[in-house]
Order: sequence, then C-alpha cells, then structure tokens
Amino acid sequence: MNTDKKRNLRIYLVFLISFLTFSIYGFINFNKKTKEKINKPSTENAIEITSEKATNNETKSIDEVGSEYKNTSIDLVKEFLKSYHLIQSTNPIDDFKKSKDILAEPLYLELENEVVGNSSVKSKGLVYRTIEDMKVYDYSFDDYSKEIHVRADIHSNWLNSDKKISSKNELTKYDFLITNFNGDWKISQITTKIY
Repeated sequence: MNTDKKRNLRIYLVFLISFLTFSIYGFINFNKKTKEKINKPSTENAIEITSEKATNNETKSIDEVGSEYKNTSIDLVKEFLKSYHLIQSTNPIDDFKKSKDILAEPLYLELENEVVGNSSVKSKGLVYRTIEDMKVYDYSFDDYSKEIHVRADIHSNWLNSDKKISSKNELTKYDFLITNFNGDWKISQITTKIY
C-alpha cells in the first residue's frame, strides 16, 4: 500500500508540475501578443472620412476625429454666443440672424421669437450687453446618441442707452447639446442659468 501512495504522489506531482509549466508558458506567450497589439498601430480604431473637396478617402484615428469634433463644437458655441449673447445694437435680431446656419431649425425659431420679444420690451434702461469673459469647457461626446455636450460661462455687463454700465459682472451659464444633421453639426438644445 505504501508503494501505491508513492506512485500516486509521483503522478500527482508530475501532473502538477506539467500544469504549472504550461500555465507559465501560456501566460508569457499571451503577454507577448498583448504587447505587440498595444505597440502596433491599429487601423481598427479608425474612421473613414469622405470629403467632397478631396479626391481620395482618408482614414483618421478616433482621437483625431474626436479632436476635430471638439474644435468644431467649441467654434459653434463661440459663434453662437457672439451672435446671441452679445447685444451691440438696438436691433439685436440682425446679429442673431448670423446664427441661423449653426442652430437646429426649431431652436432657431424659438430663440428668434425670444430675441424679437426681448428687443420690443422696455428693459429698465438695459439696452446693450457686452461679453467681458467667455469660457467654453466640459466637452463630452456621447457614443450612444452621437451627440456632443459643451458648457460655457460668460461674464457680461449690461449697458444703458448711453453705453454706460448699468449692471456689472452678470454670470450666465450655458449648456449646449450639439447634434449632427446630415453631416452638419448644429446646436439643437440650450439651457441657461443667470447668476
């Protein structure tokens, strides 16, 4: 019986040693393949860009496309704020009409009515509005809905009809939702808070 125990123990040890050897070999081999994949430039995470201006299709990495989306969305927000928030004349609708191409149509119509309504009402001597500081931040891209979220803070002053400061350092916080409409990025929703 003693010899059976020794024989079983030897078989068990051989099995254990071979299992450990194969496990270590598999782990090392898997680790090498993973390092090769990480270091190898991948075209898997690339998006094909078709441009009307270019004759050849080009492929860009997701990071490059994300950077372009970020720059485009920030430019849209700044352009909108300069046409909507900044009031340089007694007829602000003229400045606001510049933002027609960067706003979704329902939002444009809603804001146009607001601008027309606000300019027709006497506003306690507040005629013009300046932008003292503009900060666009908190960019995020929603992979599921394919929409971009951007926030902006604006410090501004209200001026009277003589262009003298009536209300100073008003903070307005904007949240923007930017959506792709047939290849054109447009602002589709805006929320604001005034402090």
